[in-house]
Amino acid sequence: MFQKKNALIVTGASRGLGVDIAAEASRQGFPVALLARNSQDLQKVSEQFDDPSRVLALQVDITNPKATKEAIAAIRSKFGGISALVNNAGTWTGGDTVTNISEQDFDRSITLNFKTAFHITQEILSIWKLDGQPPLAIMNIGASASVDSFAHVFSFAAAKGALRMMSQSLAAELGAKGVHVSHLLIEGILDNTRSRNFPGNEDLGNEHFIDQAALSRQILHVLQQEKSCWTFEWNVKPSVAT
Repeated sequence: MFQKKNALIVTGASRGLGVDIAAEASRQGFPVALLARNSQDLQKVSEQFDDPSRVLALQVDITNPKATKEAIAAIRSKFGGISALVNNAGTWTGGDTVTNISEQDFDRSITLNFKTAFHITQEILSIWKLDGQPPLAIMNIGASASVDSFAHVFSFAAAKGALRMMSQSLAAELGAKGVHVSHLLIEGILDNTRSRNFPGNEDLGNEHFIDQAALSRQILHVLQQEKSCWTFEWNVKPSVAT
């Protein structure tokens, strides 16, 4: 088990699920590091925490290796160590057929849905080695499209598929060394303003959405599992989903 005195890092922490994960981590006693690109939203989120000394909000582009390295250095300077990383940053990048999608749009999806996890994971693991390989948890927030793609989601599915493959490789490489790597498959619609307003979702009842606070509690549970019974891949969906 890792120590709650060390930081829990959440990427994509300025809105949506990332906000709820960070809030739940704070409630459970973790100092939290919030990483996101939007400085205004990030500032608003950071002001919601009761103890400012246990929160660090960093505006950073985690697709940039240099900026990512500087952010991790700032987190270590404030909190000392890192207990967990939740790679939550990512977004739906629109759909098109395989034959019609542009290389630019494909690259954008890979950048936003895979490289947002790739660079920061590499950087944290390099620090983990220097620190003597203390207990560490890494959770990658994925999507069901990574295992069951369908029409018009190729670029998104490819990026999330890469995230899933990285998760599998990391778990195989590092599990015996004390790094708990897990991969969450979200198989449903998260309950937030953006999802509620997405075309086709406006008339759906509450039972069709995944409550983000409830999901965040489950995420924190998996992050803190005992070493003898780690979860690797798990999926969540609302009860009405078949």
